[in-house]
Amino acid sequence: MAPPAAELPTTGLQVMSPVLGNVEVRKDEASSHVWYSGHLTEVKEGTVKVAFEGEVWKEAEYPLSHVRKTSKLTPHGLDMFEPRVGDEVELSVPATEHAPSSWRASIIQKVEHVSSESLYFVVPSSAAASGDRGHPAIVEKDMIRPKSTNDCLSRESLGHDIYKLPAGLESWRLTTDAVACFSHIEDQSGLVLIQVLTNSLKLFGEAKAIRRAKMLLGIHVPKQAQIQKFQETREKRLSALEKKRNRIEGVGYKHSVEIKVDPSFIPRIIGKGGESVRALQDKYGVAIWIMPEDDTDERTIRIFGNSHENIEKTRVEVEFIEDCIPVETDAYRWILAAVAKPSRASGTALDLFTQLWTGKAGCCGYVALGARYRMQLQCLRLISCTILCLRKWMRK
Repeated sequence: MAPPAAELPTTGLQVMSPVLGNVEVRKDEASSHVWYSGHLTEVKEGTVKVAFEGEVWKEAEYPLSHVRKTSKLTPHGLDMFEPRVGDEVELSVPATEHAPSSWRASIIQKVEHVSSESLYFVVPSSAAASGDRGHPAIVEKDMIRPKSTNDCLSRESLGHDIYKLPAGLESWRLTTDAVACFSHIEDQSGLVLIQVLTNSLKLFGEAKAIRRAKMLLGIHVPKQAQIQKFQETREKRLSALEKKRNRIEGVGYKHSVEIKVDPSFIPRIIGKGGESVRALQDKYGVAIWIMPEDDTDERTIRIFGNSHENIEKTRVEVEFIEDCIPVETDAYRWILAAVAKPSRASGTALDLFTQLWTGKAGCCGYVALGARYRMQLQCLRLISCTILCLRKWMRK
C-alpha cells in the first residue's frame, strides 16, 4: 500500500510520476558541478544504464563513477533547511528541449526577507570561484537544496537479492500505486534500485539497505495482497451488477422493443431450464429480459439488439396472442379431431393447432387460439372460415 502523499519526499519544484531507481548523472569528470536527473533501467558489471524523463537524452550507459543516488529532502528537512550567505547549495534547473532537469552547484550570494518569505540570490560555484559575480538567480527556498553528500555508485553499493511477491499481485506490481510504494521503500531503506520482475523484485544496494528493504516489504506487500484480493472480489461483483443493469436497461444495444404478453405464455417463452429464451438470444444475437410481475394483467418483455430485423424476428417467436372462438358441440368434436390429426394440406396455420387447447362451456365448446404474432391473422381466418362452414353444414 502506497504511503500518504504528505510522507513522500520532494525535490524542489519537480513534480513527477513516481519512478524507481532515481539517480543523478554527470557527463564527465570535469563537469562535476552539474548533475542531471535520470533513473536506472539496468545494472551491469561496472556500468549502469540510465534513462531520462521525456527521453530528452537517449538511454545510455555510464560508469559507476559518474552516477550517484538522488539526494532528497523530506518536508521536515526542507523546513529545517535555512541557507545563509556563503553557503554551498545546489540549484534546481528545469528541463529544456535539449537537456533534462539538473542540479547545479551554487553559492548563496545574498538573502532578502520579504514578509514571511525569503528570496535567495545564488550564483554558480564555478563563476564564484573565478570571481565572476555575473547575474545571480533569484529563487525561493524550494528551488535549492543542501550540497549533496552522496558518493558515486560502486560495486559494493550494488549488491543484489530477490524478494518473492505473493500470488495475486501480478496485475498490481506495475501500477502507479505499486511504483509509488516501491519508490518510498527505496528512499526509506537506502536501496539504489528495486527492479520489478514477473513474480518477484530484485533489490540493488548495500547489504544493510537490502535487509531493511525486505523488512519494509514484509510489512507493505502482505497488506497489499489482502487489499488486492478485496478489490478483485469487489470488481467482480460490480461487473456482475453492471451486466444485470445492462440487461435491464439495454445498455450497449442500438435498438429495443417492449411487448406485452399474457402471463400464462411466460413458461412457454422461457422453455425448460431457460432453453427456449437462450436459443433465441443465440440465434438472433439479442438480449431478452422478462420483467418481474407487476400490478397489471400482462407481463412485459424487453428485447434488445443491434439490428431491427433480428429484433422483429425475435418478437415474432416471442409474442403470443390468445383468442377464443365459440363453437357448437358437433363442430367442437370435429375440431378436436383436426387438432389431433392436423391436415398436411392446411399448411403452417393448422400445424399450430398442436400448440392450442380446447374446452367446453355450457352447451357449446370453445377453441382457445394461442398464435404467434405473424401467424395470428392467418390462423384466425382459417379457424373462423372452418367454423362458419361447419355451422352452415349443421343447419342443413
